[in-house]
Amino acid sequence: MNKIIASALLLSVVIANPAIANPAAVKPAVAASKASPLYAGVNAGYTTLGVAFGGLVGYKIDPSLTPFMGKGGLAIEGNYTMLGSVAILTTTLSFSSMGIDAVAMYPIEQVKNLSAFGKLGFARVGFSCSGPFCSFMPNVSTMGLTYGGGGEYALSNNIAVRAGYLGSVSGSGMPYVSGIYNF
Repeated sequence: MNKIIASALLLSVVIANPAIANPAAVKPAVAASKASPLYAGVNAGYTTLGVAFGGLVGYKIDPSLTPFMGKGGLAIEGNYTMLGSVAILTTTLSFSSMGIDAVAMYPIEQVKNLSAFGKLGFARVGFSCSGPFCSFMPNVSTMGLTYGGGGEYALSNNIAVRAGYLGSVSGSGMPYVSGIYNF
């Protein structure tokens, strides 16, 4: 686990190096998003089941279609997250989530390259079972509304990092960090 965290930090430093060398070349996250509407990323978070990993793909809506957002932006994001697993005797239950969110993003003008975001969406959480006792487990999944928010910092025109919280109306939630690549 520590090797994964150390590798992610090292990769972040290597990717951020051009931004550190020339900070004047970095544009705010919302402004950088105008180059291409597509982006993708990876997530790492923590749930009551342990460390969670996942990915996301997003599409930024053309600002001319959302004049009510002012200087901000609006995007649609799809995500998949492996939430963790639980072992009961010789049986393992692995939980995952798949969802779609509307993401509103606003630049924070006092801090260059920083934007705040809020999310509202819908997700399905399910589990898979492996082991001899799986025949006794009902196949259950739940669906519900999700919400969240946090901050995004643009390291360059194409690379950004996020830190945020994603919760559900059922009461569960997850703090997370993400690496984002704008195409």
